Amino acid sequence: MKGVRDITSGIVPLVVLLAADPHVFGWALVAAAITPIGDAIIVVTNGGTLRQALTVHAVTAVVLIVAGLILALA
Repeated sequence: MKGVRDITSGIVPLVVLLAADPHVFGWALVAAAITPIGDAIIVVTNGGTLRQALTVHAVTAVVLIVAGLILALA
């Protein structure tokens, strides 16, 4: 199931990039940051360490938000 989600998480932004301008794509990236934020919360609340949550999921969320805002606000 996770594999399907990961593929969808890659294809949907690609479709937005191809169908819209970079500003819309940027906002789509910001919205996509919800997934790694949720994953980090799931890791921490289900026995994972804060370090695991931050090094994998929080970093991904930050990258998505920063890249998205650069595109959306440029």
